[in-house]
Amino acid sequence: METALAILILTYLLISVRFIPLVRMGRASAAMLGASLIVATGVLAFGDALRSIDLDVLFLLLGMMLLVSSLQSCGLFDIICGWMVKVSTTPLTFFMLVCIVSAVLSALVLNDAVVLLLTPVIIESCYRLGIKPFPYLMGHVMSANIGSLATVVGNPQNAFIATRADIGFIEFSSRLLPVASVSMILMMVVLIIIFRQDILINGFNKPSDPSSMITLKDGEKRDSLRCFGTIGRLDNLKILLIITSMTVLAFAFSQSLGLPLAHIAFLSGAIAAIVTVLITDVRVSEINSGVNWSIILFFIGLFVVIGGASSSGLLSNLETSLMVFSGQDADSPILLFISAALLSNLVSNVPAVLLIAELLPVSGDAWFHLAAASTLAGNATLIASAVNIIMAERAERMGVEIDFLKFMAVGLPISIITLTFAFILMI
Repeated sequence: METALAILILTYLLISVRFIPLVRMGRASAAMLGASLIVATGVLAFGDALRSIDLDVLFLLLGMMLLVSSLQSCGLFDIICGWMVKVSTTPLTFFMLVCIVSAVLSALVLNDAVVLLLTPVIIESCYRLGIKPFPYLMGHVMSANIGSLATVVGNPQNAFIATRADIGFIEFSSRLLPVASVSMILMMVVLIIIFRQDILINGFNKPSDPSSMITLKDGEKRDSLRCFGTIGRLDNLKILLIITSMTVLAFAFSQSLGLPLAHIAFLSGAIAAIVTVLITDVRVSEINSGVNWSIILFFIGLFVVIGGASSSGLLSNLETSLMVFSGQDADSPILLFISAALLSNLVSNVPAVLLIAELLPVSGDAWFHLAAASTLAGNATLIASAVNIIMAERAERMGVEIDFLKFMAVGLPISIITLTFAFILMI
């Protein structure tokens, strides 16, 4: 047990300090190191380590990322941004569209992939309009976090929770869509107040010639035609949108059809990727670049680490200690909200959920509380959610600096407000 505890602490410590310059280890590397130590020290035999990996979660994530990457290869996100710029008459209109589009897309497909692909075109749109990207990027990433709460396929932790607790697509959304909707309204109101100078008072320069060249902050010039959607594989995109619509319908009726969500997601992603390669000039490598393979490795590593902790009896002792210390059952709503929120901001919400899940009963309301608390807590700090890091890294490449304190100054109050209202709505 002592060995499993040491490896668990080391793994989560490396995940939480990965942004210190001297510790050049990403989340996936930290998780895989922990998994290697679990096997090497004999906490789990190699066969048991393999059996601890939840393949349903991995194939669900992979399928959704393949689907989103295929859509991007045919220009979906560029066209969407072009439409937002075209119909926006004020900065407020553009801000609201960014938030709504980010939330809806993140609810329909994995938010990691949405933020990865949508962030650059939002920044390009802001530069073209002559407005500061920061307020709109914060609206974008926080909407992606909140919007993802609405469905099983919105984010990795939801996918894990639904698979682990055997929760259907409709049941999950019926409980958490209202929470996500209220949280979205609160978040948008608070952001508009915080950034009122940029969003309500300052104007923007509506582009008169979308084919002109724009200059990014790093000095790179780019043809804004790509951003404004005047080019793209529109006919091919229609086919992929049909596949996406059928996927969402299959998710909705998955329990009636007797099909696991992972099977639907992976089959849809594979079909979308194959169709894209066959009917367009897109190469497999281009689709592959839109898949966040590190999150797959991250999950594999954490499954093995937590599997080792569970088999050693460590997590049973942890549950007992937690109940004695707090005076609450492990699935108590108040304890779940507090522990999920705090742990998510120490090690990020995905590893927090995987650890807390081992302490919960097989089914019950606790799983919905865990999904809401971990997702909404993801807006508090830069490290609380993977999409925050993805957005910050993509923005930095394009000359927009978003540091830890700058993010937290905006995200922490929003997270506290939305978590409070979510708790009131759900108890």
